[in-house]
Amino acid sequence: MVRRADPTALPPRVPVELGGAHAVAKGTVALRERSRFADLAVVDGDVGLVVAPRGPHVQQPAQVTPRAA
Repeated sequence: MVRRADPTALPPRVPVELGGAHAVAKGTVALRERSRFADLAVVDGDVGLVVAPRGPHVQQPAQVTPRAA
């Protein structure tokens, strides 16, 4: 699994790309305060998440791509 996020929406020193299910899960826990604003979406044709804490204006699109181990 790979998570790619918009660098402008991430806090400082948070990696834009995370690889591996454990790293993606750990990164998601680290940003858990934003999770209540997250929803599934199609991002560039792939499964993704969007975070929109201010209503319909998407702040943090992120792709989540499964990959072979």
